[in-house]
Amino acid sequence: MFKIKYFLFLPFLFIVSCDYLTKDIKIDVDNFGLGNVSPNALQPKNTSFDVSYDLLAKSMLLPEGTSLPIDQFGLSLFVEDVQAVKSNLPSGTKSIKTGEPIPLVSKVVIGQVTELASKISDIALKDTWNYAVKGDVGVKGFNFPVNASKSMDSPFKAVKDQLPFSTDSIQNIWPF
Repeated sequence: MFKIKYFLFLPFLFIVSCDYLTKDIKIDVDNFGLGNVSPNALQPKNTSFDVSYDLLAKSMLLPEGTSLPIDQFGLSLFVEDVQAVKSNLPSGTKSIKTGEPIPLVSKVVIGQVTELASKISDIALKDTWNYAVKGDVGVKGFNFPVNASKSMDSPFKAVKDQLPFSTDSIQNIWPF
């Protein structure tokens, strides 16, 4: 009888330990960066740029380097609160190791994102834009939400700083 009680308790212990482990795992985004900026002063909608960032799994219970299989990947890059592109894992990536970042790069061409292109006259002159990665990553059958953001230079900042006239009158000159 004594052994049966412990045997009945094992499934409960397993469920509690799995729940505790999944609460310990955190999927996060770090090291935002802006690169390959190709501003187009004559046609701002043709401006393109890359946003790079690292996807990182963290856990205080699992040892660093523990491989976690990725079941589902649904992250998107947002620029100025507009979904610009869906993020993709590097080819052949099937898991994420705790403590080891996966570098990701999302390329944005403003004219290919209708909602962003329609806001260009409002946002082109801002020095900084808000960039965010949102969505979720499925690991071992559990979905982990991801929501990270950072303000960085606008892709037009370099062009704006080189203009030979005041940006106060740019709305009359720059073709949006």
